Amino acid sequence: MLKSSVKNFVGRANAPYTPGTNMLQPSTSGILLEGFYPLEDFGRWTCDNCKIHLFAPDFEQMFFNKYLSFSCHTFNSERIVQIRINGWEIFSFKAESKNHEIRIKIPNEVIKHDNVIEFISNEPSISPKDAGISDDARPLFLAFDYIKIDEDISALQQALVESQNELRTQREKLAELHGLILNTRHRTLYGACAWLWHKVFK
Repeated sequence: MLKSSVKNFVGRANAPYTPGTNMLQPSTSGILLEGFYPLEDFGRWTCDNCKIHLFAPDFEQMFFNKYLSFSCHTFNSERIVQIRINGWEIFSFKAESKNHEIRIKIPNEVIKHDNVIEFISNEPSISPKDAGISDDARPLFLAFDYIKIDEDISALQQALVESQNELRTQREKLAELHGLILNTRHRTLYGACAWLWHKVFK
């Protein structure tokens, strides 16, 4: 269950999310965090299963592949974490005490104008105090350094290369056609002059 004291931390939820920006920052637009503790130097801890409400009306029109990227760890024991977007489970991973950077391709069919990203585990969270590590009594689930959604830049670069190659091919074909037209005009003019010479001087 989400603890009421950490239920809502709002960025600028009334404006669309900008791809590539860190969702954990209070200034990030289009984000409502649920189940996250306040921002710390490294990022944010979560309390239990957590949600990110994401307002992204332009995502359905984004041409290139979209990726969910994040870096996280847990403080005590390994746990299996499921990631769901709008109810679709898109990935699962083992959270450990060492940091993991993960990048996941988001299926196009799961993206909407208004989205919910969930990080879910069946194992209950415990506090560092209960684990005998420190006096921190907060139940802790995952510690995130950053969370963001961005486009596949490599696909963009590849598309630009393919466009340049296609443009180069079209230019070569145009130059070839231009040469053919000039050659045809020269032959036609030569033929006309030869016919006129024959009529006048023969």
